[in-house]
Amino acid sequence: MKRFHKILLIDDDPASNFMHRMVLTEMCIAGEIVVLEDGQKALAYVAEHCTDSFAAPRECPNLILLDINMPILTGHEFLEGLANLKKEHRTEEVVVVITTSTHHRDVTQMEEFGVKAYLEKPLTEEKFQEALERFSFS
Repeated sequence: MKRFHKILLIDDDPASNFMHRMVLTEMCIAGEIVVLEDGQKALAYVAEHCTDSFAAPRECPNLILLDINMPILTGHEFLEGLANLKKEHRTEEVVVVITTSTHHRDVTQMEEFGVKAYLEKPLTEEKFQEALERFSFS
């Protein structure tokens, strides 16, 4: 099974974060799980930990689990900001969306940002395992 050195979980719902963190911990697939409840703070975290050429490679999360519908900075806005960071700096994180929104428009927009998988909440080991098997997480 693929193992990630750091997973960044971005969701404004504390209950979802608790459940999703528990699932990921039980799967033993992450060296570290960082939880942020705000897309703006998450973008600042990525900018701080992933864009410094002197930063240790393990400081940058190599998997981001992202909710779409959040206050302050939505998942769409986070992905736009992430795309701008990628233009300026080499970042190689994989983004997986975990959301309650199954609207076709949302799915299409996520594909445009290169999102690897689009999973409906709640995250389960089965859903995540299926995404790992279906997509190449290098």
